Amino acid sequence: MAIPQHILASIVSDGWYQKCCLCGSSPVQFHHHMIYAGRAVQEKFAILPLCPNCHRIEKRKDINDKLTLIMLNRATDEELRRYSKIVDLIGKRRILNQSSFSGVQINTPLR
Repeated sequence: MAIPQHILASIVSDGWYQKCCLCGSSPVQFHHHMIYAGRAVQEKFAILPLCPNCHRIEKRKDINDKLTLIMLNRATDEELRRYSKIVDLIGKRRILNQSSFSGVQINTPLR
């Protein structure tokens, strides 16, 4: 799915998006990690930079959980409330932060 121009401009100028958020390598591809109402969420916190190798395995449960942790920690509570209709995303963030993934490096969160 194409990223809206105003979000893409913000992402391209943000150094955090220059390296893979999982392994730190580059070049990167932009991954829409959150689907809501059957569509990719077009918000900066929900778009993650992944190298081609990590992008290939993003559906693997352990990788997907790490990406969810990174994404949720980059979002503000207000942003998550907009999408927490069925799933309590703020609660999920709290649980993932207490899990074994709590050591995942998260650079410059947006919130």
